[in-house]
Amino acid sequence: TAFSAISSTVTLPPDLPAAPTGFAGAAQNADSILWSWTDNAYNEVGYRVMSGTTNFSGDLAPGTSNWLQMGLSSNTLYGPLHAQVFNAGGASNSSVSSRYTLAAAPSSLIATTASSTTITVSWSGNGNPGGTLYELQGSTNSLAFAWLSSGTATSFTDGGLSPLTTHYYQVRAINDDGLATTFSAISSTVTLPPDVPIAPTGFAGAAQSAGSILWSWTDNASNENG
Repeated sequence: TAFSAISSTVTLPPDLPAAPTGFAGAAQNADSILWSWTDNAYNEVGYRVMSGTTNFSGDLAPGTSNWLQMGLSSNTLYGPLHAQVFNAGGASNSSVSSRYTLAAAPSSLIATTASSTTITVSWSGNGNPGGTLYELQGSTNSLAFAWLSSGTATSFTDGGLSPLTTHYYQVRAINDDGLATTFSAISSTVTLPPDVPIAPTGFAGAAQSAGSILWSWTDNASNENG
Protein backbone atom coordinates (compact mmCIF):
# COMPACT_ATOMS: atom_id res chain seq x y z
CA THR A 1 0.00 0.00 0.00
CA ALA A 2 0.99 3.58 0.04
CA PHE A 3 2.72 4.92 3.13
CA SER A 4 0.69 6.63 5.79
CA ALA A 5 0.92 10.31 6.43
CA ILE A 6 4.21 11.25 8.06
CA SER A 7 4.33 11.96 11.79
CA SER A 8 7.29 13.57 13.60
CA THR A 9 8.41 14.72 17.03
CA VAL A 10 11.47 16.18 18.72
CA THR A 11 13.43 14.54 21.53
CA LEU A 12 13.68 16.45 24.78
CA PRO A 13 16.75 18.54 25.54
CA PRO A 14 19.50 16.69 27.40
CA ASP A 15 19.35 16.54 31.16
CA LEU A 16 21.03 19.41 32.91
CA PRO A 17 24.63 18.53 33.68
CA ALA A 18 25.42 17.93 37.34
CA ALA A 19 26.79 21.05 39.01
CA PRO A 20 30.52 21.18 39.79
CA THR A 21 31.53 21.08 43.44
CA GLY A 22 34.56 22.15 45.47
CA PHE A 23 35.09 25.35 43.54
CA ALA A 24 38.07 27.24 45.02
CA GLY A 25 40.97 29.46 44.04
CA ALA A 26 44.65 29.04 44.92
CA ALA A 27 47.01 31.99 44.49
CA GLN A 28 49.95 31.00 42.29
CA ASN A 29 51.92 34.24 42.48
CA ALA A 30 51.34 37.98 42.66
CA ASP A 31 49.42 38.08 39.37
CA SER A 32 47.59 34.77 38.96
CA ILE A 33 45.04 32.50 40.67
CA LEU A 34 44.28 28.90 39.73
CA TRP A 35 40.55 28.19 40.03
CA SER A 36 39.64 24.51 40.28
CA TRP A 37 36.55 22.34 40.79
CA THR A 38 35.31 18.75 40.66
CA ASP A 39 33.71 17.70 37.36
CA ASN A 40 30.53 15.80 38.30
CA ALA A 41 28.89 15.81 34.87
CA TYR A 42 28.91 13.18 32.11
CA ASN A 43 26.97 15.09 29.47
CA GLU A 44 28.50 18.57 29.43
CA VAL A 45 29.44 20.59 26.38
CA GLY A 46 31.89 22.62 28.41
CA TYR A 47 32.68 24.77 31.43
CA ARG A 48 32.98 28.46 32.18
CA VAL A 49 34.29 30.47 35.12
CA MET A 50 31.76 33.18 35.74
CA SER A 51 31.42 36.42 37.67
CA GLY A 52 27.68 36.80 37.98
CA THR A 53 26.53 36.51 34.37
CA THR A 54 29.89 37.49 32.86
CA ASN A 55 31.99 34.74 31.31
CA PHE A 56 35.55 35.40 32.58
CA SER A 57 37.25 32.30 31.20
CA GLY A 58 35.58 31.85 27.84
CA ASP A 59 34.09 28.44 27.04
CA LEU A 60 36.33 25.61 28.28
CA ALA A 61 36.42 22.04 26.99
CA PRO A 62 34.30 19.27 28.54
CA GLY A 63 36.09 17.54 31.38
CA THR A 64 37.99 20.69 32.34
CA SER A 65 38.50 21.05 36.07
CA ASN A 66 40.64 24.18 36.42
CA TRP A 67 41.38 27.55 34.88
CA LEU A 68 44.33 29.90 35.46
CA GLN A 69 43.35 33.55 35.79
CA MET A 70 46.32 35.78 34.91
CA GLY A 71 47.27 39.45 34.62
CA LEU A 72 46.05 40.31 38.13
CA SER A 73 47.29 42.80 40.74
CA SER A 74 49.27 41.78 43.82
CA ASN A 75 47.48 41.15 47.15
CA THR A 76 44.10 41.91 45.60
CA LEU A 77 40.81 40.07 46.20
CA TYR A 78 39.21 38.48 43.13
CA GLY A 79 35.70 37.13 43.16
CA PRO A 80 33.14 36.07 43.92
CA LEU A 81 33.44 33.69 40.97
CA HIS A 82 31.82 30.34 40.25
CA ALA A 83 32.22 27.45 37.82
CA GLN A 84 29.39 26.80 35.39
CA VAL A 85 28.84 23.59 33.42
CA PHE A 86 26.60 23.76 30.37
CA ASN A 87 24.98 21.78 27.54
CA ALA A 88 22.05 22.29 25.18
CA GLY A 89 19.66 21.76 28.07
CA GLY A 90 21.00 24.59 30.18
CA ALA A 91 23.65 25.28 32.82
CA SER A 92 24.40 24.39 36.42
CA ASN A 93 26.52 26.47 38.76
CA SER A 94 28.90 25.71 41.59
CA SER A 95 29.04 27.66 44.81
CA VAL A 96 30.97 30.95 44.73
CA SER A 97 34.49 31.61 46.00
CA SER A 98 36.93 34.52 46.29
CA ARG A 99 40.72 34.58 46.67
CA TYR A 100 43.56 37.06 47.12
CA THR A 101 46.59 36.98 44.87
CA LEU A 102 49.94 36.67 46.61
CA ALA A 103 51.71 39.84 47.63
CA ALA A 104 54.81 40.82 45.67
CA ALA A 105 58.08 40.11 47.47
CA PRO A 106 59.59 43.32 48.87
CA SER A 107 62.70 44.67 47.17
CA SER A 108 65.45 47.28 47.63
CA LEU A 109 65.96 46.53 51.32
CA ILE A 110 68.49 49.01 52.76
CA ALA A 111 69.93 49.09 56.28
CA THR A 112 71.44 52.47 57.19
CA THR A 113 73.48 53.24 60.28
CA ALA A 114 71.95 56.11 62.26
CA SER A 115 74.09 56.09 65.42
CA SER A 116 76.11 53.84 67.68
CA THR A 117 72.90 52.20 68.91
CA THR A 118 70.40 52.70 66.07
CA ILE A 119 69.90 51.43 62.51
CA THR A 120 67.10 52.47 60.14
CA VAL A 121 65.77 49.87 57.69
CA SER A 122 63.63 50.63 54.64
CA TRP A 123 62.36 48.73 51.61
CA SER A 124 60.10 48.94 48.57
CA GLY A 125 56.63 47.38 48.64
CA ASN A 126 57.20 46.48 44.98
CA GLY A 127 53.73 47.53 43.86
CA ASN A 128 51.74 46.03 46.72
CA PRO A 129 48.60 47.97 47.70
CA GLY A 130 48.46 49.99 50.88
CA GLY A 131 47.62 47.87 53.89
CA THR A 132 49.86 44.99 52.85
CA LEU A 133 51.57 43.45 55.89
CA TYR A 134 55.39 43.21 56.08
CA GLU A 135 57.42 41.07 58.47
CA LEU A 136 60.98 42.22 59.25
CA GLN A 137 63.59 39.92 60.77
CA GLY A 138 67.06 40.68 62.09
CA SER A 139 70.24 38.79 62.90
CA THR A 140 73.74 39.40 64.20
CA ASN A 141 75.30 36.52 62.25
CA SER A 142 73.24 36.32 58.99
CA LEU A 143 72.17 32.76 59.88
CA ALA A 144 69.74 32.82 62.81
CA PHE A 145 67.08 35.47 62.18
CA ALA A 146 64.51 36.63 64.73
CA TRP A 147 61.29 38.60 64.35
CA LEU A 148 61.62 42.37 64.72
CA SER A 149 58.36 43.87 63.52
CA SER A 150 55.13 43.31 61.61
CA GLY A 151 53.09 46.13 60.12
CA THR A 152 52.10 47.99 57.00
CA ALA A 153 54.97 50.52 57.08
CA THR A 154 57.94 50.10 54.74
CA SER A 155 60.55 51.31 57.24
CA PHE A 156 61.66 50.46 60.77
CA THR A 157 64.07 51.88 63.34
CA ASP A 158 66.05 49.22 65.20
CA GLY A 159 67.26 50.67 68.50
CA GLY A 160 69.03 49.63 71.69
CA LEU A 161 71.93 48.08 69.78
CA SER A 162 75.57 47.80 70.79
CA PRO A 163 78.21 50.00 69.16
CA LEU A 164 80.41 48.58 66.42
CA THR A 165 78.21 45.51 65.82
CA THR A 166 77.03 44.15 62.47
CA HIS A 167 73.30 43.61 61.98
CA TYR A 168 71.60 41.76 59.11
CA TYR A 169 67.99 42.20 57.96
CA GLN A 170 65.46 40.48 55.70
CA VAL A 171 61.79 41.27 55.01
CA ARG A 172 58.82 39.50 53.44
CA ALA A 173 55.24 40.44 52.59
CA ILE A 174 52.07 38.65 53.71
CA ASN A 175 48.85 38.83 51.69
CA ASP A 176 45.38 39.24 53.16
CA ASP A 177 44.85 35.46 53.12
CA GLY A 178 47.89 35.11 55.41
CA LEU A 179 50.25 33.69 52.76
CA ALA A 180 53.85 34.93 52.90
CA THR A 181 56.27 35.67 50.07
CA THR A 182 59.90 34.63 50.00
CA PHE A 183 62.29 36.88 51.93
CA SER A 184 64.08 39.74 50.26
CA ALA A 185 67.83 39.78 49.76
CA ILE A 186 69.68 40.39 53.04
CA SER A 187 70.99 43.88 53.84
CA SER A 188 73.50 44.63 56.59
CA THR A 189 75.35 47.50 58.23
CA VAL A 190 77.54 48.22 61.28
CA THR A 191 76.61 50.53 64.13
CA LEU A 192 78.90 53.49 64.75
CA PRO A 193 81.55 53.63 67.51
CA PRO A 194 80.18 54.75 70.87
CA ASP A 195 79.68 58.46 71.41
CA VAL A 196 82.45 60.23 73.29
CA PRO A 197 81.44 60.21 76.98
CA ILE A 198 80.38 63.53 78.46
CA ALA A 199 83.21 65.20 80.39
CA PRO A 200 83.08 65.20 84.17
CA THR A 201 82.53 68.53 85.89
CA GLY A 202 83.20 70.00 89.28
CA PHE A 203 86.66 68.46 89.56
CA ALA A 204 88.26 69.51 92.82
CA GLY A 205 90.55 68.31 95.54
CA ALA A 206 90.02 68.31 99.27
CA ALA A 207 92.95 67.85 101.63
CA GLN A 208 92.29 64.93 103.90
CA SER A 209 95.43 65.04 105.99
CA ALA A 210 99.05 66.11 105.83
CA GLY A 211 99.70 63.22 103.47
CA SER A 212 96.52 62.86 101.31
CA ILE A 213 94.08 64.72 99.06
CA LEU A 214 90.66 63.42 97.94
CA TRP A 215 89.96 64.32 94.33
CA SER A 216 86.26 64.25 93.29
CA TRP A 217 84.07 65.16 90.30
CA THR A 218 80.55 64.80 88.90
CA ASP A 219 80.02 61.81 86.59
CA ASN A 220 77.99 63.13 83.64
CA ALA A 221 78.46 60.14 81.31
CA SER A 222 76.20 57.17 80.73
CA ASN A 223 78.42 55.18 78.36
CA GLU A 224 81.88 55.26 79.92
CA ASN A 225 84.13 52.21 80.23
CA GLY A 226 85.87 53.73 83.23
